Amino acid sequence: MKKYPLKTITIFLVLTLFLLGLFPGVAFGKSTDLKISVQPNSVKQGQTFTIKVTFTSQGERMDSLDASLSYDGDRMEYTSGGSNTVQLGHGQGTIIDYGISSNTQTYTFQFRAKKPGKATFSVDHSEIIGQDTGQLLGNPSGSIQLTIQASSDPGDQEDPEDPEDSEDIPDPKDDPIEVDRDGRLIYILRDYPSSELPEGFEPFSLTFKGDEVLGAQNPNSGMILLYGIDESFQYAFYIYDYTENLVPYVTLTIPGDQEYTFLPMDISPEGYQPDEILINGSLVSVLRPEDFKGIYLVKAMNRDGEVGYYFYDEEEGTIQRAIVRDNVVEPEEESSSFNWIILPLAGITLILLILVIRLYSTYKGRGKKS
Repeated sequence: MKKYPLKTITIFLVLTLFLLGLFPGVAFGKSTDLKISVQPNSVKQGQTFTIKVTFTSQGERMDSLDASLSYDGDRMEYTSGGSNTVQLGHGQGTIIDYGISSNTQTYTFQFRAKKPGKATFSVDHSEIIGQDTGQLLGNPSGSIQLTIQASSDPGDQEDPEDPEDSEDIPDPKDDPIEVDRDGRLIYILRDYPSSELPEGFEPFSLTFKGDEVLGAQNPNSGMILLYGIDESFQYAFYIYDYTENLVPYVTLTIPGDQEYTFLPMDISPEGYQPDEILINGSLVSVLRPEDFKGIYLVKAMNRDGEVGYYFYDEEEGTIQRAIVRDNVVEPEEESSSFNWIILPLAGITLILLILVIRLYSTYKGRGKKS
């Protein structure tokens, strides 16, 4: 048998464990996500809107975050939000945050719409450092675009020479269809800008209150949306179920690119009371438990059209499947999520240890004979 020096064996073992991600100090198999949302995504000149930026780490908690930001300073003006970790102005900005100690970190900014057209907000670059390993977890980046419509003030109109301002944007005063939603007036528009069409939906013509309107339909779930404006001049899509009980179209995207659409609550389980909370800038129907600890019961549908009940964590912005049985709500039993990659890694590690022991024993035995 070939004689292997103990030093060579040790180096071989350490390198193997390093590559397998078992050696301390290595951020192995970690990933980070970035979500940018705007509410509302269509505003009038002079109005304010909110942009929310959320960084998420899958696995290890974040310790620090550095990000460079940019936005269309000609069309939008930063007014407030963020904290002492954020600097924004003149179309550029930074986020420098330390001691995060969390898997999710959200930054919220308020802007004022200055000029009609398409405005973009971007996270151009970021660096996220892990709390446990001190290693780089990821460099997520992304952007979002919103539509700024012309103000009704004759002295504050769009620039006719700007080609981006030439898009045919519906005028809410162009014969809208009025709907009374629990004392709140909504004006359903007969058309909407094509840029506002949500992902996964297609234009869909239908009759609403005797008038032809252009809506949107998801071919997978069959969900129908109508485009409207409320009394505060906030543009949004509303879920339409062939009644006048319109509810805002509000979605939640969680790590893993899973998207859920909130639906009106239709149950009254024991220990829960009806309530409404703001999610992404819109009121969503929820149930609030008597022993409230920041978690609500909601009804939602996933991208496949499957409808169910979920616990919604307002602080974390996450949901967990709930089971409603005999008027009682309880968490869904978590199925065994054994990570099968652990088995081969453990097996390889065990084989390597056995090999090292045998080689070391052989080496030690030959040393005695000599």
